[in-house]
Amino acid sequence: MRIDPRSPILAAGDWGGLLETLSRSPDGAALAEASRSVAMGVLAAPAAVARWIAERAPGLMERSPLRLLIVGAERLDAVDRGRWYHLIPALLGVEGRVDVTLVGERLHTEFDRALVETDLPERPDYERVNEFLVKARRLAVAEVLR
Repeated sequence: MRIDPRSPILAAGDWGGLLETLSRSPDGAALAEASRSVAMGVLAAPAAVARWIAERAPGLMERSPLRLLIVGAERLDAVDRGRWYHLIPALLGVEGRVDVTLVGERLHTEFDRALVETDLPERPDYERVNEFLVKARRLAVAEVLR
């Protein structure tokens, strides 16, 4: 597989251009509301991975899902469970999916403690989740059709 030189990660000349392009995409819409420094902070590692894939190993994107193991993730990536790594296909301008596994010394203890200390229902509220997803999809379709 060859990564298109017009892909955001290769075409953007600087952070401003990259953030502007990504914030216009459905996957990166949340970046439009973030400050530049926050957006750069959450995208630094995913952008570095995307750039490395584009320049050194574009064939990795033929794997779907691309599986990433992020070691030492307890400092930055654990806050949002590696959510921003899911933008790697958008950064590369390709279709695909990324599965992220976070590993870190403190992660397991903190997750185990949170499980014990958090009141969880007997079963998830599937109906409420489904209603949310249906509404989100309808809004997304309406946005595309505008």
